[in-house]
Amino acid sequence: MVDAKVFLDESDMMKGRITGGDYAPITQAPYQAQIVQQGQTICGAAIISAEWLVSAAHCFGDTYGIYVITGSTFRGRGGRRHLIDRVIIHRNYDEVTNDHDICLVKLSTPIKFNEYQRAVPISKTPPKPGDTMIISGYGKVAVSIQKLLHGHIADVPIVDQATCAKRYINDPITNNMFCAGRGGNDACQGDSGGPGVIDDKLVGIVSSGMDCGSTFYPGIYTRVHRYAGWIQQHTGVAPKS
Repeated sequence: MVDAKVFLDESDMMKGRITGGDYAPITQAPYQAQIVQQGQTICGAAIISAEWLVSAAHCFGDTYGIYVITGSTFRGRGGRRHLIDRVIIHRNYDEVTNDHDICLVKLSTPIKFNEYQRAVPISKTPPKPGDTMIISGYGKVAVSIQKLLHGHIADVPIVDQATCAKRYINDPITNNMFCAGRGGNDACQGDSGGPGVIDDKLVGIVSSGMDCGSTFYPGIYTRVHRYAGWIQQHTGVAPKS
């Protein structure tokens, strides 16, 4: 990890990875899950109950050979493997603008909670500029470096909406998004869908950004609190203040 940004593919507007930060055993972020496709970790997710995860919609364009790993420090192995029962992508998700970049993942069998795998509460309130958010993932630590074999964790400051919009002048930063990061710590390729946590509550989902660890472009995250009602409707999981 560098001070972190999270992305999925290799396009200019990258989707999800962590740069900077530190090596992290899964006990530091036991709510972190991996989305694995044909043996490769492609995205992250946040455990919100024994049966449900929250992730990024853009991670599920192709669901062939896809499954979930929980409770593992290591990328693509260890922990517990779970088959996926279904994926609910937000009906307003726009793959061009990445607006409403959120989905729900229902597991075929429930997670048995312990120190390595447990749920994170959903926040009712939005992050504020200046807050420090904890991000975690298994993606690249820099654009030019291969993904690591273990998870990383980093802290990133929340950036005010106006500043973020100026940075991404050619890309819409909607009210369903927020930005976080500084040069060094960021999300990067492979971190998409992973959790952003403040005060032990889920506030963000890694969505997209430009240039992992950029001093100019902060990472872009989905505002989880705006979807609290939608999440509760489908999963029964209520947010916490």
